[in-house]
Amino acid sequence: MEADTAQLSMLITRGIESGHFVTVDAASTALRIMALIDGLSIQAATRAQIDYSTVVDLVAGTIQSELGLAPGELTG
Repeated sequence: MEADTAQLSMLITRGIESGHFVTVDAASTALRIMALIDGLSIQAATRAQIDYSTVVDLVAGTIQSELGLAPGELTG
């Protein structure tokens, strides 16, 4: 997970530098996003049913909020 989080942090940093993302701390943002995804993967593995459209909405909404993007900007 550390490599994934570091790679995501690097991508977020590039997005900040290019003016696409508005966030203060790329490393913390990456960690929160990865923690959400990890937690949801455990939910998917241990629950009999999971509504994946709800999961997509939750992940996209959280990422948009973390990066300062407008609602729907990730999903179109």
